[in-house]
Amino acid sequence: MEQAETSVQQKRNKKLRWFIGVGLAILLIVGSLTVYAHNSGPKVTMPAAIASRLHFPAYLPERLPGNYSIDEHTFRYSEGVLIFRVTNNAGGNIVFSEQLRPSNLDFDDFYKTQMTEAKSLEDVPFPSVVGKMGATDSLVLSVVTKDTWLLANTNSPLDESAMQTIAQSLKEHR
Repeated sequence: MEQAETSVQQKRNKKLRWFIGVGLAILLIVGSLTVYAHNSGPKVTMPAAIASRLHFPAYLPERLPGNYSIDEHTFRYSEGVLIFRVTNNAGGNIVFSEQLRPSNLDFDDFYKTQMTEAKSLEDVPFPSVVGKMGATDSLVLSVVTKDTWLLANTNSPLDESAMQTIAQSLKEHR
């Protein structure tokens, strides 16, 4: 009789271990998919009619602070400058402008004379400076690549780490 009870108990334990293993595998898969979806972010493409007119490589952020996202309907190209906006559901805006890198601009002098509290960012793929500009002290990110100068500015309550996130995730639009 004891052997029959032990055999039944062993079968129950085996089933219990199987259900726990399957449950853990499901949790692992769901967790991995959630992390992947969060980190990959939505892929936004620039309208082809605008991309074809650019005379410089354009850069788009793959990650944005908080719940900001690129507003696909704001892409404009005029007089050699690409402009688009990043927004959040609280009404926050970050305006991006990109142009061919000026060959005759001394960027260090620009940062000294046009920005306050200018600070170079580290651990970014391109030389990047964050600081404040203008009468409203807008927070500005300046990124200089081989061929492109990108400015991102905002009056939203963002800080240097938010701009660091943007600078770290810039990828050339293809």
